[in-house]
Amino acid sequence: KDNPLDTIKMFLLSSARFHGKPLKTTVVAALDIATNRSLVRLAKLLPTLLNSRLLKGQFFMQTLGAPFKTWSDGAITPLAEEIPELRALNETDLEDRAKRTEILNDPDYIRVFKQMWLSGKQGFNLARIRRLLRLDTYAFDRELKNMKVERCQLDAWLGLSMQTVFDRVQAVLNHTHVTDMSDQERQLIETDFTWVKDEADFMLQILRSFDTGLSWSTVSANRDVTKLRELVMNPNLLPGFNDSGAHITNMAFYDVNLRSLKLAAQGGERDVAYMVKRLTKDPADLFNVDRGSIDVGDVADLVLIDPKRLSEYDGENSAQRIYRQEFEHDQLVNRSDGVVPLVMINGKITWRDNQFSDTLGASKFGDLLKPRRVS
Repeated sequence: KDNPLDTIKMFLLSSARFHGKPLKTTVVAALDIATNRSLVRLAKLLPTLLNSRLLKGQFFMQTLGAPFKTWSDGAITPLAEEIPELRALNETDLEDRAKRTEILNDPDYIRVFKQMWLSGKQGFNLARIRRLLRLDTYAFDRELKNMKVERCQLDAWLGLSMQTVFDRVQAVLNHTHVTDMSDQERQLIETDFTWVKDEADFMLQILRSFDTGLSWSTVSANRDVTKLRELVMNPNLLPGFNDSGAHITNMAFYDVNLRSLKLAAQGGERDVAYMVKRLTKDPADLFNVDRGSIDVGDVADLVLIDPKRLSEYDGENSAQRIYRQEFEHDQLVNRSDGVVPLVMINGKITWRDNQFSDTLGASKFGDLLKPRRVS
């Protein structure tokens, strides 16, 4: 993203017209970005263009069958990847709070952070116009009202939007009475936040005060369910981009295939059958592996889904934060109990009636999927 020309060159590797043989390519992600309405149109156009007779490509954009909700631990967030000022904090070791505090207290850093955070929010300039037209250069909207406190040492702030928290801070600083404010909250504000003049100052201070002890969430893409369904059903896009395993406390999309099926079910059985194909045979064909079909002699990799339970399933409220002994760390997971009564791998039952098989992990179930030989 930092260099559009390099990005185009990379995408064109998929073109047989330019390189003789197409490089099969999948790219993330075709999302309906809330701050920039043009990006989703570009994401839908690229596969059509690159896979045309003219360019002879094998290019596939992945899309996500869910609102793109991310959880952030202080400044540690996937949203930082596109913003240099946030990347500086993410590049520190996770446990190195002292280093992040040093950065947050650096006058030069404070200046560039405030410029970034307030860009397009003040005055009348190009950045402001782009923001008003939903053509912002950042995918993260930096709107306090859309950021929700999920975990915090101060119980009074749990479940509140960052805007509400900022309003409470301002009330104390302006000597306005707040009826439900505890002595602990007031003392924290009067100790840490007295210098805060605007929302950029507020964000800097809340990161200093809590670091990774504060978790907050926001939805930066796929907010419109109607547009989301259009993306998932688009034959030029590939359902995928779960990415949860790479961000164990920042994303919870392990259930996204269930959510895609639920979106498809709005159009009846025909659309459900189409989505089953998109989640099984289409990716198998793309990656050239001998899976994704049901026929005599096929490997019995099966999942059984209860359609009634699926229709009642609330994916947006399925995420839970649990401690994983294997990681010695918390992880966000999705709970879809009852929706999937049975899972089989290679003909062996691995999951039934909300519990794993005793033999799972103790004996071999699956195989490494190797590409089929092309005759």
